[in-house]
Amino acid sequence: MFCPLNPGHELVEIAEEVYQCPFCGYGPNREGNFGYWALSYIEKGDEVISALCVRYRPELDCYAMSSVLWAIDGRQKKVPGTLVENYVGLLSTAQELAEAPLPVLATGAKKWTMPPGKPRLKPLSFSPLGTKEIVLRS
Repeated sequence: MFCPLNPGHELVEIAEEVYQCPFCGYGPNREGNFGYWALSYIEKGDEVISALCVRYRPELDCYAMSSVLWAIDGRQKKVPGTLVENYVGLLSTAQELAEAPLPVLATGAKKWTMPPGKPRLKPLSFSPLGTKEIVLRS
């Protein structure tokens, strides 16, 4: 499946039915100050895709959940200007965090410089629910 932000990126299935973009959904990098987000509960139609998006909000130190919807073309790529997002709520309690399909967070580096050894997202290498973390060496 292609990324709803950049149709040139393919999403990685990091856990069963949980997808994350290895570029614009995988935190800050040289290309921009992207956040951490993952998609789950994806429903594909012939012309639209809808999903639940969970995004890490570093300024609040919590996760926000929203529903997203976008139109796709015949190649299954997002039609520009069609992404719609509706805020659902924050995830902050231990139970909510344990039961939510969270994105992978890369932590531990002093600053983001995309070192050569930065781990990449690997398909189906995480539990579908709860915290997913990769610790980077600084």
